[in-house]
Amino acid sequence: IYTWTGPVIIAVNPFERLPVYTDKIREYYRKEGLFRSQGMGGDGELEPHVFAVADKSYRQMMGEGRKSQAILISGESGAGKTETTKIVMSYLTTLGAMGTDNTKEGELTVMERVLQTNPVLEAFGNAKTLRNDNSSRFGKFIELGFNAAGHLMGARVQTYLLEKVRVAFHATGERNYHMFYQLLRGANHEQKLKYGLNEGDTGGYELANCFHYTKQGGAPELREYTDEVSFPYTTKAMSALGWSDELIDGVLSLIAGLLHLGEIALVS
Repeated sequence: IYTWTGPVIIAVNPFERLPVYTDKIREYYRKEGLFRSQGMGGDGELEPHVFAVADKSYRQMMGEGRKSQAILISGESGAGKTETTKIVMSYLTTLGAMGTDNTKEGELTVMERVLQTNPVLEAFGNAKTLRNDNSSRFGKFIELGFNAAGHLMGARVQTYLLEKVRVAFHATGERNYHMFYQLLRGANHEQKLKYGLNEGDTGGYELANCFHYTKQGGAPELREYTDEVSFPYTTKAMSALGWSDELIDGVLSLIAGLLHLGEIALVS
């Protein structure tokens, strides 16, 4: 699914999970990249793979001059940008975590905390479209910071151009942002009562098909994972990023508030 065209790699989305991102394959590119950076490997580029791009950027960052590197991931909707970004981040954070094992028991590493940003960003900024179940509806600029030894020290994410109109309107067959459905389908009974999401008032309909902001497209389920499973995964990621229980509760209250706000009908 990968091919080189000069320094650029072209990827074709196979729309299925392929065994090309295993630990064994990642370790192959890590070792080959290390050997070649020390003049011990073969000539030319590594075999085409997104791991090769990530490895090359890391080796150039750590090479003579220690210059910052940038990786641009672009393509049309459904091309695989979101998944490719996560693969690149996973590879770079794995390299940056090597030789750093000074965390306390029960404490997440820098690598783990950095990767926990993905489920939160996707819950609040991704939605199902007709072409893509997990389409990013915003742009993001991710900075990974490494020290002189090449160890990962932290990350910063800048977001922009969020498709705000999707909160109030989405087409048939599409969905609003994932977080709305995760709350409606994944919250427990006590949480639903707390946020006024009363299941007994739906007339037999599922909650997601009762709110104007979530039912316009028919509230379809996603193919690869369910909202029920994703909700605790998202809240766990919030906690991993250092969000307090009070902050998480406040955010969920705002999501529920938006759902209720969409039920208001303005009459002239």
